[in-house]
Amino acid sequence: MTYAQDFEKAGKGCADLVADVLVAAGFEDVYTFPPSSWLCPEPIVCSCGDYSRESAQLAAERGVRVVDVVVCREDYVEAQAVAKAAEKAVRLADWTDAAEGYLERVAGIDTDAPWCTGQDKSLRWLWRFRAKLTVVREA
Repeated sequence: MTYAQDFEKAGKGCADLVADVLVAAGFEDVYTFPPSSWLCPEPIVCSCGDYSRESAQLAAERGVRVVDVVVCREDYVEAQAVAKAAEKAVRLADWTDAAEGYLERVAGIDTDAPWCTGQDKSLRWLWRFRAKLTVVREA
């Protein structure tokens, strides 16, 4: 890996890694923060959730990082279809190339089936799923 590649990956966390996988799979308007609706009315937002440690070694620890993925669409059926396709893309992705983030390496992944959480204030439909990434955090 070159210095430029190391530098580029230095700021990436697990949400960024999931977002990169979705972009590589052809999804558009993928963010790691909720954008304003005038900027993007139908985004896919990846955000880091809880981290739970499973084990600790001298130079690293292993645990599970939850990444919440929310699909926002005006049409209910489209929101459902995009969420299911996004979950499938994350679950079946080749994580060997996308697995290196800032002090974290993805060792495995599990996903929940997408579910509808209702509508937001703009009456857009929200479908979400959780990606549970088994990560190794370097000390």
